[in-house]
Amino acid sequence: NIQKIKMSSDDFFLKNKKKFDVIYIDGHHYGPQVYKDCQNAWKFLKNSGYLICDDYIWNFYKNIEENPCYAVNLFLTRITGCFKIEKISNSQIFVKKINQ
Repeated sequence: NIQKIKMSSDDFFLKNKKKFDVIYIDGHHYGPQVYKDCQNAWKFLKNSGYLICDDYIWNFYKNIEENPCYAVNLFLTRITGCFKIEKISNSQIFVKKINQ
């Protein structure tokens, strides 16, 4: 089942009680918020579930730390050993949750 939910990710994760097989992040493109979205999503992702981040290679800000790729990569360094990168396309990264 797919359910589309429209609200800020911060509000969603504050209220959420469910675990998910797939979480697709395509919201704010500002690095610090992308990092926060990854952290929050990971908490609610089932083992063997997929975190998909859209606009992974999106490069808009001059400061690299403000771009999504930097935030996603930083998040992945903090969860080393708990994921497998399944695919990176022109605009998305697919990360499988393992070992939790």
